[in-house]
Amino acid sequence: MKGNRSSTHVIELDGELYRMDGGTVSAIEDLREISGDKWLATDFQEGLSRVMTVEGPVKYAELLVRRKLQESGEFEEPVSIFTHWKKKRGKNTTDIFFTAVPSRLAQYYQDELGRQEDIILVFGVYGVLWNMVTRAGGKEPLAVVFRHHRFAEVLVASRDQVYFANRCVAFDTEKEQIDALWSTVQSDIETVEQERRIGVNRIICLNWLHAEEIPPWPNEWQHRLVVAEQTDCVVDDRLHVVSWPFAVQRQSTGRSVSLLSEKLFYFAKSWAPALNMLLVLLTTALVIGAVGYRGRAYQLQRRINDTQQQIGEIKMDLPKETLDQDFDSLLKFLGELDRNRQAPSYQQIVDDLTLMPFDALALHRLKVEFGSNQVRLELAGRIGASFDRAHGGYQAFLNKLTSLGYRIEESRFETRISESQVMLKLSRPVT
Repeated sequence: MKGNRSSTHVIELDGELYRMDGGTVSAIEDLREISGDKWLATDFQEGLSRVMTVEGPVKYAELLVRRKLQESGEFEEPVSIFTHWKKKRGKNTTDIFFTAVPSRLAQYYQDELGRQEDIILVFGVYGVLWNMVTRAGGKEPLAVVFRHHRFAEVLVASRDQVYFANRCVAFDTEKEQIDALWSTVQSDIETVEQERRIGVNRIICLNWLHAEEIPPWPNEWQHRLVVAEQTDCVVDDRLHVVSWPFAVQRQSTGRSVSLLSEKLFYFAKSWAPALNMLLVLLTTALVIGAVGYRGRAYQLQRRINDTQQQIGEIKMDLPKETLDQDFDSLLKFLGELDRNRQAPSYQQIVDDLTLMPFDALALHRLKVEFGSNQVRLELAGRIGASFDRAHGGYQAFLNKLTSLGYRIEESRFETRISESQVMLKLSRPVT
């Protein structure tokens, strides 16, 4: 089922299927013989892996590669491109490292295998080699050579750039032919060094069944060799020391060429135990929190009940007499009291009128009206003095009243030879 937690590594090379079970490798006829999820590392049978430079933007690189391969006659049928790496090289140039597979086979590896009950993640041989380069450490270029049957897969790359990828083929597995195969690999690496002006100081060698020999290269090349980590495998009761299973088992799920849906299923399966544990922890935390909040809510309810009881007792102790007076009238009366308090008294008005000594002025009538917002005054009298003295004194008298806050609403000044008659109407606001 899609949720099966176990995964089995399966290797497909040279038309043969092998199942890895611990230290035992056994040949199988069909993937359906294995139950559970599987990782399949394959050479894609009729696939071709290469590094190519195309004239076009990065997003169209696969389309341009497909067109080039079909125009060159390397594929006489529709082809699909599995991209391992690509990089923008110039303004309109792209480097791409890919594996080209006939579309009928690509459909098998992606669609038909994807429709099986269990999850099958598919990895290309050159995708495994590229993973070895990125994990090898260091920024300098290196070569990875994978020898199996009469083939040698060669990849020259650094972590940031792929320079060369090619399959070298021998006619058979006789010693003479295998020596020639190693000679071809050495020649390919030398050519890449010269054309790309790089130095390859490490050559990581991987091997598979019946391919355990060390390359018969000159001594100056032997010191470059690095044998990848090897493991003992028993095949048909015979012990083999091989390194390809180590490389396959170190694959990253993201490098699979399977459809995105298969990767998502696999990730979901891988994370399911952790997510289940997280959900259990969250549920436990929520239960503990709910119990704690319930206890706090119970304490708060008790405090509310106690407070309400105290309020009821206080209400019982309050006097029951109520005021029967009209509060509107009371407020109006208080407002009037406040305004009257602000208004000047009759004595203050008289003091204001007599504050400035003006002996010639004799008042014979004074009328004072106290209103809600102001005090109004009317006064009349005479000034027994000459015109100049009477008029000057009268103007000084008006100025003094104005400075005290009075407003002159009406002023009459009638003069005769020895005396003058005056009549004034004043107001003063109540603030």
